Amino acid sequence: MEFEINEYLKLKLENKITRIYIKNKLFLDCKRLVLNIPKASIESFENLNSIDEISDKMREFVGGGKEIDNEPETEFWGHCSNLQTWYEHNYNSQLLHSNLSFPLLKELTNAGDPLARIIFKEEILKRVEKGYFPVIQFLLEEKYLDYLNNEERELIYSLLPQDLKYATIKETKKRFFVFENRLDFSNRKIKDFNEIEGISELIDLKYLNFRNNKISEIKGLSKLQNLCFIDFSYNQIETIKGLDNLISLIRLDFFRNKIKEINGLENLHDLKYLTLSDNNISEINGLDNLYNLEEIHLMRNPISKIKGLDNLENLIIFSLQEGKISEINGLDNLFNLEDLYLEKNRINKIKNLDNLKNLKFLFLNDNNISEISGLDTLQNLSLLFLSNNRISKIKGLENCKNLKVLDLSNNLIEEIEGLECLYNLETLYLKGNRISKRVNLNYLPKLKVIEY
Repeated sequence: MEFEINEYLKLKLENKITRIYIKNKLFLDCKRLVLNIPKASIESFENLNSIDEISDKMREFVGGGKEIDNEPETEFWGHCSNLQTWYEHNYNSQLLHSNLSFPLLKELTNAGDPLARIIFKEEILKRVEKGYFPVIQFLLEEKYLDYLNNEERELIYSLLPQDLKYATIKETKKRFFVFENRLDFSNRKIKDFNEIEGISELIDLKYLNFRNNKISEIKGLSKLQNLCFIDFSYNQIETIKGLDNLISLIRLDFFRNKIKEINGLENLHDLKYLTLSDNNISEINGLDNLYNLEEIHLMRNPISKIKGLDNLENLIIFSLQEGKISEINGLDNLFNLEDLYLEKNRINKIKNLDNLKNLKFLFLNDNNISEISGLDTLQNLSLLFLSNNRISKIKGLENCKNLKVLDLSNNLIEEIEGLECLYNLETLYLKGNRISKRVNLNYLPKLKVIEY
């Protein structure tokens, strides 16, 4: 079933789902139909300002009431009617929810629709003038002001509520507004904090996003002591500093930078989540004061030894994939550890895991392990991944009675054995071994998936 609005826009009913296509390319799958706009009632809708306001009022009114599911065909024709009406009224964004009308307008503009090109910017200005804050917030957060020139942006700024807090990139004079104590500077090619004006005054900030910029040095954040989360991933930071006063930090992300040493974190006692993956770190240190840390990621660093974790007794997740680890050690005090990721290292023996009695997930695939051993105390283990090793015999699993998933694919195993005690096993992977004889595994009552 298909309905064409114009040469750029059409709808199709496919597999009971209404889909919107722009220039024959899938744009999105429609959500549940909330309102069907009668053409004869458009004038009354003008008086009500926008579908956004109507939708919000309806949500307040019906609260947690039961949703009504229409038949797929009914839904389809309802969406067709709404989009047809929207088009016939020159893509009036008041007639669709803003989270649909503006993405549609943007994509139609990119596709070459002449009407969309004319009214796209006009609709942005019109909706800001209307003053309905949820729509204004949507336009700002989704960066629709980026499509305006400096003069148009200044006009928009003059119409915004005066109590909105923001920081400004000096060169472009673009403002970045704070919503729910969150500020997003991601993907802005920022090299230096001196390029930003006003950020040090935003003392109530809790979330700060600098993802995917060109920052090499952290500075100017010392007053933001309420910050809970900073994302510095995909930058060029070499040294961690400038965070000493940010004692409320809970989450810190330095994924893919140029950091060589872990330091500058001594005062962050409340930190729970730390990502340092994809850096140039060769030694684990500087974590002694992070008593509340629950999750640390060190993937793809040239680390050859696990150490410096003795004080991290609250750690739940530790990941150090694709490093240079040849021996498992340094984990003795991690009594609460549940997830251990050590795949793609140089480990040849499973050992020194005796104290990890709460361990549930163990990833040791892509190493040099030749024997399954050292798992006797891991009675809570649920997932064990040992694929792409040099294991020749299934054994050493007698005490892993809660194991649900076992991956031994791509090893040197010739015979299926040693599984008798795994009463809770649900999934078994044995592909890529040397097994020539298939056996009956009926003694594993919960086994659902087996590949060999």
